[in-house]
Amino acid sequence: MTKDEALKLALEAMEYADACLKKQLTMKYKHEYAQDLLLEAGTAIKEALAQRTWVGLTLDERIELAQDVDWAIGAYCEYAEKIEAKLKEKNVL
Repeated sequence: MTKDEALKLALEAMEYADACLKKQLTMKYKHEYAQDLLLEAGTAIKEALAQRTWVGLTLDERIELAQDVDWAIGAYCEYAEKIEAKLKEKNVL
């Protein structure tokens, strides 16, 4: 299940809960359906979040970042900071 599908299911569960609170559904139907829907939505969200894949740097990106470093002053720290910033940029939710 994709993240969009999981979000759609979660929205459906929230809308259903809202309808239950407004007493638009019978009591028996509410309890059975609500439990199934909420469990399914929770499972879908967990699976969708687990699917996130880490995006690393390409060789070209590593070379480009290395070229921007003043290697005479704090080279390794500066290079590491540039790598970290690039990875954060690529892996934003």
